[in-house]
Amino acid sequence: VGFSEISSNTISNITNDGIHVFQTGRVNVTGNSIDTVGGNGVYVQNTVTKRPSISVTENTIRNAGGSGIRATYFQQSAVANNVIHTTAVHGISIDVSTDVGVNGNTVRDHVVYGIIVEDSDTYAMAGNVVHGNGASLVGYYLLSRGQVSRANEVTGCVTAWSGTYRLYQGTAPASGTWQVGDIVYYTAPATGLPI
Repeated sequence: VGFSEISSNTISNITNDGIHVFQTGRVNVTGNSIDTVGGNGVYVQNTVTKRPSISVTENTIRNAGGSGIRATYFQQSAVANNVIHTTAVHGISIDVSTDVGVNGNTVRDHVVYGIIVEDSDTYAMAGNVVHGNGASLVGYYLLSRGQVSRANEVTGCVTAWSGTYRLYQGTAPASGTWQVGDIVYYTAPATGLPI
């Protein structure tokens, strides 16, 4: 199957996402201009199954009611060289994904985080410029395994918060593979017993 491409569009003044890619892989979203949308600028949405080979590159996104770029359940993919200004949530949000590159993006003036990567494995984040993000004052927030972050420029906010894999559950884990630095939130400890 070949690649699909969404490119060189001008999208403005709509109530939902600027571009919404749903349940598919092998897509290039590139060179689009998106301004004043009620939802996310670009939303790559997969559920349950991670989809490969999605690239979101060289887009200009301004004034989004959600995140500038939001991606869930994708792998072997890239978010690169985008310019994102003024969103109501995050500049770039990556969740439950594997082998993702977040590189060379310029992210400015967002209400929550400039760049957030959560519950993901093996990603690289390099050469991004993050400036002046909102109430959280956090330029980028990394809460995932296998992260590589280098040569990012963060100004006008806290440099970064880096974490590791996290698990929330009501019983102590009795199995699974854990790495140094992983975090387990045990939400129902009993008095006098180990946590």
